[in-house]
Amino acid sequence: MEAECLSFSQIPHTSRLFLDYLEQFERVAKFYLLSPREVERLSELKSLLAYPGDRRAAVANILERQNRGFGAHPEVLKNTQRLREGAGAIVSGQQVALFGGPAYSLYKALTAIKVAKDLERRGTPAVPIFWLATQDHDFAEVSNVSLRSAGKLQTFGIQNTGSEGAPVGSVILDARAAAVAQEAAKFLGSTPIAQEVARCYAAGETLGSAFAKLFSAIFGHLGLILFDPLDQEAARLTAPVYEKVLELTPEVNRDLLARDRDLENVGYHSQVKITNSHTLVFAMADGVRTPIRRANGDFAIGQRKLKLAELQQEITRHPERFSGNALLRPVVQDFLLPTLAYIGGPAEVAYFAQAAVVYEKVLGRLTPILPRLSATLLDARDQRLLKRYKILLQDVLRAGRGLREFLASRSLPPELDNKFHQVSEGMNTSLETLAESLRKLDPTLAESSRHAFSKMHYQLERLRGRAARAQVKRDYELAQQAEALAQSLYPGQELQERKIGGVSFIAQFGPDLIERLYDAVQPACIGHQSLLF
Repeated sequence: MEAECLSFSQIPHTSRLFLDYLEQFERVAKFYLLSPREVERLSELKSLLAYPGDRRAAVANILERQNRGFGAHPEVLKNTQRLREGAGAIVSGQQVALFGGPAYSLYKALTAIKVAKDLERRGTPAVPIFWLATQDHDFAEVSNVSLRSAGKLQTFGIQNTGSEGAPVGSVILDARAAAVAQEAAKFLGSTPIAQEVARCYAAGETLGSAFAKLFSAIFGHLGLILFDPLDQEAARLTAPVYEKVLELTPEVNRDLLARDRDLENVGYHSQVKITNSHTLVFAMADGVRTPIRRANGDFAIGQRKLKLAELQQEITRHPERFSGNALLRPVVQDFLLPTLAYIGGPAEVAYFAQAAVVYEKVLGRLTPILPRLSATLLDARDQRLLKRYKILLQDVLRAGRGLREFLASRSLPPELDNKFHQVSEGMNTSLETLAESLRKLDPTLAESSRHAFSKMHYQLERLRGRAARAQVKRDYELAQQAEALAQSLYPGQELQERKIGGVSFIAQFGPDLIERLYDAVQPACIGHQSLLF
């Protein structure tokens, strides 16, 4: 497998904050504990963790119980024992999207596994843990996935069998959802991963348990521990975090608003908007995950008003009814686990710039965040088409919706292409001569000439574009190939990893894809990888 590492500056729509985090870390160092280029320093940070032995034992028991229920591989059980004996954790996580979700979910898990293994080789015991975001309540975001097979992209989706706004991990799969899983398995072809999709997404499973069983089947042999926070015992352990953050709400909001100003003052933007009426905590009310608000010095869950002491008592009695928002969730996670680093994508890196102030207030420390593997997989057809038109992956991304015209401009009839080239070269030579004469006549004409010449070049390129569009209309095969490239490498104007389900690639390239991608996780490349299969 060949690989090329692309800077994220070549990837459309990359946020400035994420790009600076990767390539100009000194600009954002005040918001993060560790540069993505300093992975080797993780071993130094273990001494900073304050992780009580009783919590370690309790969490190890939870993880062992849960993972046995998911069908744990012996390597997973070995890692839960290593955690029990003092290992740190490299953590990643994702919403429990249908059939494992987009490919980047696989890449998160693989990066956590690779970083943990690298730490182990350096003498720092570490295990990979994948946090299943079962408490999230955006069902629309997790209920569908686009799968690819034989060059075709098809979207599969299921209906909600629970209450709107309930935690997605608790949604029970009915017979209709199981039938959708069977359809997806048939679409993926006679492959082992297709069989796993049908087996895991059976009627009676929840979205959380189905996702966990699928990931257990994919990553179990690599020792990936799965964790589901929708767990009574886990909720009991994390109750003190919710009690503390609600007590500190005025201070936390003040610090978050100050952090928002800090980000905006240097040209970035916050991911989660905060006001003084916000808290970072949700509560279950009538089966719906409902934000807790501040109200005249007290708190409110929907229309119900509570004093702080009353709310804290409810958390103590029913901790399973409470959960954190996007800024508090990683703090809860790293209270519960001995986390040495979190593996995240671009949006999560941005979240951590805000969440840092919550970490400091609640835990008294920060957790480093490191970038996950980011990759586009190019199969033989993709490579053949790129070679035919003499273009690269970044050309496809840059062309976007204009890919057909771009390919047409690369395949104009040779005679016409040569004439455009000759005219352009001749015009450059003539304009340079004219510009020199104008400068001698009157130096002030230099700027006017540059502006005029720019317009001439623009009009020539515009004419070339019109010729390309005429070529598209005449060339059906080119249009089909442009569509094939766009659907494979930049579907819906999004990176392949964000749009196409990861199980599609396992079906296409075989079960050993996981090991091949594992090898592609290179700390030296903190950009986007173009992987040739």
